[in-house]
Amino acid sequence: MFAIRGEEYRDPRVLLNGFDHMLGLDADHLVGAHGPPLSGRTEIRRELTVARDAIQYLWDQTVRGINKGYALDDLTRFVQLPEPFGATYFTEQLYGLAEHHVKQIHSGLRGWFDGDEAALFPLPPAERAERLVNGFGGADAVRREVREAIENDDLRWALELATWLVRRDENRDEDGADEVDRNLLASALRAIAQRTTSANIRNHCLTRALEHEGRIDLDRFRVHRFQRDLVGSTPPVSIVHGLRVVLDPDAATDVDIELRWRFSDGTSTGLHVRNRVAVPTTGADARTELRIDLDAWPDLLHGSLTLDEAVEAGSVVVDGDLESVRRVFSCLDFPGLVASS
Repeated sequence: MFAIRGEEYRDPRVLLNGFDHMLGLDADHLVGAHGPPLSGRTEIRRELTVARDAIQYLWDQTVRGINKGYALDDLTRFVQLPEPFGATYFTEQLYGLAEHHVKQIHSGLRGWFDGDEAALFPLPPAERAERLVNGFGGADAVRREVREAIENDDLRWALELATWLVRRDENRDEDGADEVDRNLLASALRAIAQRTTSANIRNHCLTRALEHEGRIDLDRFRVHRFQRDLVGSTPPVSIVHGLRVVLDPDAATDVDIELRWRFSDGTSTGLHVRNRVAVPTTGADARTELRIDLDAWPDLLHGSLTLDEAVEAGSVVVDGDLESVRRVFSCLDFPGLVASS
């Protein structure tokens, strides 16, 4: 029902309809996208029924807990899958975890605020971490507590304490968190990965542990980028309109420019940068037009071809004001769309 990578709300009620449909097929064989195939009507009906009812249990009891006024952390303790639901491969917590599904259901139904007053106006994370560490008796005291918690298998507490230290260090040191504190956090993450049944949690914790230990660099995953294959297989209009999410509002102060984008396949669209947003348009009212060769389009977005290079090569032709184009491109927080090399 939820993957920690993030996605739109998977409404369990929709999943229940799917399960009921599958049960109605009375099939002899079942082949799923995940998990082993099943054969035999009796076994299929039994497994599907248990899996279906586990999903309903989580949704129903989450709603029950919300109606009782439970805050989110209390809600995840209130809703736990009973043991019978864990007796089958299809309801073991091998992908996600029940407590995370509960949070997703709450978010999908009610939103982020769970009724906990402390969640209304929290301090900035780094400042909060600084105060917590100081209130705990200082960094050395917190480090001792982290090590003790890890030794005692008190991993939830170890993880929280270790994040205080790292966030505090990141706020105090321009070079990043202290190596000792990052390694402590990595130790807590690695211990969780070794104990969890969830593949998603295991992969995430191990990856983050490696990053904190300085053994891998994940910075490239935090930069918006387009792969050439993706650009080549996606309608250019969709990609142009998608550029709205890479607009840097500070760079777009006082910019009011609309561009028309016309591609060599005959499609055209528009993007209007105004009020610090990039508004998708048809481009009909634009005074400046870019005519773009689709063969060069992937290279332009990938960053292997700059705007000026494309103009010089003739793969991008500007009808109107080239400086307006440069100005719009300079507002996009995207390394591929730069005006010059």
